Amino acid sequence: MRLSIAVNDMSQTTRFYRDVLGFSVEGETGFTADQPTRLLTGLTTADVRRARMQAPGSMLWIELVEFNGVDRTPLRAADGSHRMRIQDRGAARLQLRAQNIDALVFSIITRRGRNSGARVGGIVAIPPNLKGVVVVDPNNFFLTPYAPCDGCAPGLQTPGR
Repeated sequence: MRLSIAVNDMSQTTRFYRDVLGFSVEGETGFTADQPTRLLTGLTTADVRRARMQAPGSMLWIELVEFNGVDRTPLRAADGSHRMRIQDRGAARLQLRAQNIDALVFSIITRRGRNSGARVGGIVAIPPNLKGVVVVDPNNFFLTPYAPCDGCAPGLQTPGR
């Protein structure tokens, strides 16, 4: 099982995932004229470079692909800004089970993550026994890590019961 994400800046992206989130990152290549990728994407003049990463304890490898030599205008949000919202058309997300949401959020908002280009929302309760957060990586790709919790997200009560 694999996931491939187009990134704007490979160095910034790998720093965020490795240094802030603790992913392993390997196999970074230089830019090359990869003919299969050119045929697949229709980008006949594009050069690509790749790296792959994996969250601690995960079996999923995520391939990062950076294109060069082509227009790389990011998708725009419905309001015309460059900041996508999770509900905007074209926005993508990956849900991840985390062990400690509080530590993850702390890592992003402290010195280690402050200049990473990522944004993080507030931690929310997800009934019946989870809590989660929305993290936007430097490429406007959404991560929604969640973790089990004891009593932090009481179930919804049905009136009259």
